[in-house]
Parts: sequence; structure tokens; C-alpha cells
Amino acid sequence: MSSTYRTSYLRALFSGCVILLLATITHAQNLLEVVDVDLLVQREQLQQQMAELESTLGQYDPALIEVLSSLADSSALLNLFSEASTLLGRSLQIQRVSLGLFTPEQIPLILTKMEIDERAGDWETVNESMDYLYWLLIEKNVSQGEALINSLIQLSEFHLRGVVGDTADLQAHHYQQAYKITYQALTISEESFGPYGPRLIDLHLSLIHI
Repeated sequence: MSSTYRTSYLRALFSGCVILLLATITHAQNLLEVVDVDLLVQREQLQQQMAELESTLGQYDPALIEVLSSLADSSALLNLFSEASTLLGRSLQIQRVSLGLFTPEQIPLILTKMEIDERAGDWETVNESMDYLYWLLIEKNVSQGEALINSLIQLSEFHLRGVVGDTADLQAHHYQQAYKITYQALTISEESFGPYGPRLIDLHLSLIHI
């Protein structure tokens, strides 16, 4: 193969690769645009549904919680984390007004809001939520048994994520809290279920690796 032919061949191959790459990028962008359009249509429908519920049931009816949570999900998919957090905060407010301040039903919402605030890099708000959740679980005894253990494990995992995501001056705090909360989950598991309680081995291993 002559050098001229080889050069022409390589140029043609390179041009083909570039064209294929550009086509792939364009296709991906088109797909994203379709997804965004679908999300925006869904958000508009949810907003309309929420407005209708508010006009007929008021601003603090529990029926709003599901719509607000769905709106928060769509906001998070569009990277509108501040908006998603605000919507979840309102869901929590309605839940506390309708069910009371110290109920286990709010725990999943708190954890979801923590996820959103973490994705936004708002560790100040995450820390406030973690403190409040710990107070609910330990001081107000809003949960018990396996549900309590699972919530404590999730809370401990958030503190471990805070070691990396939060500011450097709070690394030691997050390590200490993660160890303390995991130990509490272990103790509760042993007291509630004996030496063969659920996730007991996992909790022992977690303490070793924190």
C-alpha cells in the first residue's frame, strides 16, 4: 500500500468516525430534548392538578402530598434541586399539620429531601435534617424494631457521605456520628431480636470499617 493511498484511507476513516460521532451526539441531544419536553408537559399537568386540589381542598390537605412529591421528582430530574427541596419541605409541612409533629410517616420524606439537598451540595440543610431525624428517632421514638434500625442505618450512611461531601472541618463530626448511630442500631437490633437479629452481621462489619 502506497503512502498516498494510506493517507487517503486514514483521512476517509477519520472523517467517517467524526461523522458517526456527530450523528450519535445529535441523536442523544434529540432524545434529551424529547425527555425534557415530556417532563415539562408532566410538570404542567401536575401543577394544574395541584392548583385544582388547592382550590377545592385548601393548602394543607393531605391529598396534596402525593402531587407535591411527584412535582419534586420532576424538578430533580430537571436538576432544579432547590425547587424540589422546597416542594418536599411543603409536603412535610402538610404531613405534620395533618398527622402530627412526631409521626413515622414523615421519615421517607425527610430522607428523600436529604438526597435532593445533597445533590444540590447544600450540606447545611442536610445537616439540619440529619439532626432533626436523629431527634425524631431517638428522642421522640417515632419508630421501632426493624424500621428504626433501617432508618438509623440510612442516617449513618448519610454521615459517611458527609465525610466526603461536606466541609473538611466537619469530617471528624460525621465519622463520629456515623459510628455512634451504627452502634445504636446494633444495640437496638440485639435488644429487639437477640444475637440473630436482621442485619446484625452487616452492622458489625460497618463498625469495623467506619
